[in-house]
This record gives sequence, structure tokens and C-alpha cells, in this order.
Amino acid sequence: MAVKKHKLGADHQKQIDLMALAKYLQLLNEQQNYIPQAPEMMQNCQDILKCLARTSGNEDELWQLLQPIEEFLLRVVRNADCVIAILDKFYAYISDPQSVIYPPIADVLVVIEGADEESILMAAKWVVKQRKDEPTGTNHTVALSRLYLWLCNWHGTPALGNWILAYIKALEESQRFNILIEASLEQVGNLFLALGDMLVFHQSYVRVTLHVLESLRESAEAFDKISPYIERVLVNLASDSEQWSRELLQKLVDILTAMVDCISNRNTATEQIQFRNRYATVLNCLELHISSRTSSFLPPWRVNPDDATIVPSSTRAPPMIKVGLVNLGNTCYMNSVLQALFAARKFSVHVMMNLHVGGYWAKIGELFAKMMFGKSPSVPPIDLYDAIKMSAFSGNQQHDSSEFLSHLFNRLRASEHTAKDNDNNNYNNGTVSDSSSDSEQTKQHAFASGSRKRHNDGAESGVPRRRYKVNSQSMLRNTFVEEMFGGAQLARVECSHCQNCVVSRDVFCELHLSFPEKLMDKTHSVQSLLEFYCTTERMTGDNRFLCTECGELRDADRSVRIDHYPIHLVLVLKNFEYDVKNSVHTKLMHNVVCDLNIVMPALRSQKKGSYNLFAAVIHNGINIDSGHYYTVAKNDTWYRFDDSHVTPIDESKLNNLGYASTPYILFYIRSDVEEVELPTLDQLPQRLQDAVNTYNKFYHNHR
Repeated sequence: MAVKKHKLGADHQKQIDLMALAKYLQLLNEQQNYIPQAPEMMQNCQDILKCLARTSGNEDELWQLLQPIEEFLLRVVRNADCVIAILDKFYAYISDPQSVIYPPIADVLVVIEGADEESILMAAKWVVKQRKDEPTGTNHTVALSRLYLWLCNWHGTPALGNWILAYIKALEESQRFNILIEASLEQVGNLFLALGDMLVFHQSYVRVTLHVLESLRESAEAFDKISPYIERVLVNLASDSEQWSRELLQKLVDILTAMVDCISNRNTATEQIQFRNRYATVLNCLELHISSRTSSFLPPWRVNPDDATIVPSSTRAPPMIKVGLVNLGNTCYMNSVLQALFAARKFSVHVMMNLHVGGYWAKIGELFAKMMFGKSPSVPPIDLYDAIKMSAFSGNQQHDSSEFLSHLFNRLRASEHTAKDNDNNNYNNGTVSDSSSDSEQTKQHAFASGSRKRHNDGAESGVPRRRYKVNSQSMLRNTFVEEMFGGAQLARVECSHCQNCVVSRDVFCELHLSFPEKLMDKTHSVQSLLEFYCTTERMTGDNRFLCTECGELRDADRSVRIDHYPIHLVLVLKNFEYDVKNSVHTKLMHNVVCDLNIVMPALRSQKKGSYNLFAAVIHNGINIDSGHYYTVAKNDTWYRFDDSHVTPIDESKLNNLGYASTPYILFYIRSDVEEVELPTLDQLPQRLQDAVNTYNKFYHNHR
């Protein structure tokens, strides 16, 4: 059978579908005698890289589609020049700090499987040498950090560990120790933690992790990052009777003992006491195992003052931000919301750069600055908590994170208003003003009984029958909260008796989505709940509409359409309902699919607004009065922010959170909004620079 040689898609600028790519390559693979010419082969390889870079999912979900790709690469890539070209393009993708790249792209490393270590090292040296004239080492740092992260989370490419080890050695030979130190410190905690489940990894993973630990044995920061996991990892290894686990346990004990010795030798007597007190549990665990004291180690990585390609960390924007927040006593409801707001970069960067003086904005701006540039793995949000707490949010009681978010938005609005000159705006209602002269009339009276389906959608009243034309561009933004999170919706109610129509425009910063009363056992998606929110609702019985034309309660039809799309869309899933019989709020244990992309239902005259998920507050528990909140947020890849603990998670875990863990507040960003560039520390206002430096100094002296 002849294979038709054609381009995979009409437009290579568009994303290539993995399934289509796999089918196409499978056709080529079936023709064992067919080897594409060099230009066509390189185009195929570029298509493979482009497709895999944009493909999310884990190896279990994708392995069948990846098999034809691996077979094709192993069959047609037959010389060193082709291998080098693929590795060079691979580096170009993973080193771009502005791009979101997914770990399946590592599957192209199948081209180095079977190669000896010296050949792989030569290829890595070539890649590093080609970038020796880069003005900064940021690209190498981003690339290495991503590779470390994928090593922990992507288990489908055995050659990944071999490539990382060769890449590390190439950077060592080029004396790029600053790059190695920065990227390794960023991921050393994740690398070490995964050793406790080392049986799922290839041996090359362990070689990489041990190489990093040996090289960082003089780093107090590295020891601090791995210290929360030392006891767990050592206990897991000690419980395994396999010889290989015993050998790994001994190697780790030797390295950790060497780290303690290096740090202790530099400490003063007072610092040594502080060190022993801080890490007492870890040191006691180490004492249960005997160090051989005979191991030979690799040369330690030390900062290279002659490496001018590295921008000082105090002036460089952090490529990845993942700092925990200390729980101040059942404050997970607050921490989870703050982490989600911090992940909204357009919001958090503007707060730091422009709203850093006065009131609550100053407190939240200072907290964001410490989260971005602080040296500690977690930050206590005590100043903001003390400023914002009130009787409803005080004490060591569990509170609702959605209520806290609304309360925080209200406080931030009020704080911004007090900083503004007195003008004609109504700064008390926190709403977007409407230029329509009828806007106040349409908000005079509510339905006799509010909508069952929607939460606090506003109020409509009977007015003379007329068609309303509302221009979304005429909205006046009162505060930065509305600018970032404010949208507008049109609510339309039509009397079934006289067809009198009432249209009102309501402003929202959050949309509260209910679950359909029917089909309660099915799996819901965020998209389906959003569409349900906008469907026509029949108002009957106790929920009838007070029609001013008829002068009495009437059955009516009510529908909602989004009139103005917010930059950040906040969706609250109404997971809780009040059980009248038992006088408690119970949790609806629905299966909900967290759509990574959603489309807002639109008016006929509108373009549909598409949104991408970047954060979600998760509630774990069986009712609103108990349980725990944490956040999953995307920063190049997905992380779980659980108070002080921050761990990477696979994207697929968003829809497999475990029993009683349900998405509660979802944060989306409009797809046409461009991300802002992160500031450097010296670009921050001086007040925030001083606050960060004071905090870091305090942390250094008391850790």
C-alpha cells in the first residue's frame, strides 16, 4: 500500500491533534521500507514536538497514542545529526519561560534510548555550548526546573533521567553552578519526597536525585526544603526488605549526615542550638540509622562569582511561584482564597505595583510581595488576618471560603474608595453604574420569592412594556475589584399572562451555580452548570412573579444572559443545602468535572467568551461546618497549595480528588487576556522592597 505523503494539517500554525498525528505516523510505520527524506522527516519531527508540547495528560492515558510516535522516531532517526536537531528543538520548547509546555514532549527522548552515556553527554554539551552567549541563564534554569518536575510526575520516558543527568554534567563542565543551584533548590523537595515511592521510578531517577543531593550538601536551604520529608522517606525505605532499598537508604543517610555536618561546621554555638531545636525530629530520625562515614561524594556546587550570565536573584523575576501560607488556626478558608487570588497574576501584580499604600490593599500587597520574593517556604498572613477579621471571621472556628471571598472583596472596595477623591460615584454599593436612566427603576422590587436557581441575582420590578438596549461598554468601573472580577448580566422576566417584560442589569463578581434538581446522580461539568444557570426558569407556586401590569402574582419565565464578560470569572458551586429537618447545612456529594476551558452562553449579538481555568478552591469534608479547604493553581504546571505545604500535581488529578473532595470556587481567566510580566524585586515600590527585605532578614535569623 502506498502512503500518501501530505502535510498533517492545512495550517501548521494550529495545534496538531495527537490522535490524528498517531494515526498518520502509524500509516508510515506500516511501510517498513519507507523512510522519509530529510526535509519531510524534520517536518514530521517538528510536528511531533509541537503536538506533544501542547498535549496534557498522564502516561496511562496517552501511552497507546505515544507508541506510534516512539516507533516512528526509533525507525527513521538514524544518525547523530538528526538526534542533535531534535534535542535542540526540544530544548527550545522547554526553556521558554513564557510558554506552557506539557511533559509528554519528553517522549521524543526515545531517540537517545540505547545510547551510551558518553554519546548522550556529548549531545548535552552541544546544547549547552550553543547557548553560551545567552545574556542570562534564565532559559537553562527554566529548562532544568521543568525537567526535574517532569521526572517526579511523568513516568513514561525512561530516557528522561539519563538526559537530565547528562544536562547537569554539561552545565557543571561549563561551570554554570549558579543555574544548577537555583533550579535544583527549587525542585529538591519534590525530588526527595518521591524517593519514598521510588519503586515506580526508573533507576536513572534515583541517580539524578542522589547527584543533586550530593552536590547541594553544603546548602542549608536545600536541607530545609527536604527536612519535612526526611522521616517519611527513610521509614519507607527501611520498611522495604529489598537489597536495593537498603543500599539506597544507606546512601541517603550518608548524604544527609554530611549535610548536617557541613551546616553545623559553619554555625556559631548559638546558631547550632537553634539548628538542633529547629530540626530535632529530623536529627532524631537520622540518629536511628548509622552513617558509614566512608562515602565519597561529588564536588559540591558553589556559587560562581565569575558567572556573569546569571542575574542576581534579588532582581530577577521568579519563573515559578509556589509558596505556602501558614495556618493561623482553622484559617484554611482564608489561605485557599488568597492563593487563588495570588495566582491571578494580572490582579496580584497590579496590587503590588499600584495599590500598595493604605488600608487593606496595603496589607494584601505586602503579603503578595512576601509570597513572590520571600525566602521562606511559607508565609504567615497574620497582618492581613488581623486587619480583615471581624466577629464573623475570628477565633479558631471553621468558616466558609466563599463568604470570606465576598467579605474580602467588600473590604477591598471600601479601602479603595477611601483613597479616592470625593466625586459623584456611589462608593457604598460596590456595583457598576449603569448609564441607563431606567436602571434604578428596574431594581426597586424583587420577585415575591427569589429565583430557586440563581443566587442573589438582583431584583426586578414591573415597568411599562419596552425593549431595553444595554451597552456593555457604558459600564463605569468603580474599583479595581470590579475591573478585574466584575461582569454584568441581563435578567429577563416575562409574565405568562400579559407578556409584560422586565429586564434588569445586575453586576456580579462571583456567579453562584446551582445543581439541577433532576438528574441529581449524574456527573456534572462546569460547562453544563453554567448553561443551566442561563436556561429559562419557570416561576410558579411560591416563586411567582409580582407583575405590575397585572397588579398581582403571576407565573413567569425568567432567563439570564451575560452582558459583559469579566477578565477573571469566579464561579461558586452551590455544594451545600440546608436540611430543615436536622437544622444543618449538608453537602451535596456530586461528581463534578472541572472543565479546563469553558465558553460563556452569549446573546445573539455577542461573540462567545471563552475562559481557561487557573485555580480552584477545593473543599474536603462532608458538611460546611467541618472539613478542610485547599487550592490547586496553575503556575506553568499545577500545584496543590495546602496551607504551608505545596506539592506538584498532575492535571488529571483535578477530576480525581478523592472522596469528599469537591471543587467549590473556580477561577477562570478570559482567553483573550494577555498575561502580565512578573516584576523583579527592585521594580517593586520601595515600601514593599523594605518589607520583603525585613521579612527575609528575620527569617534568616530565626530559622
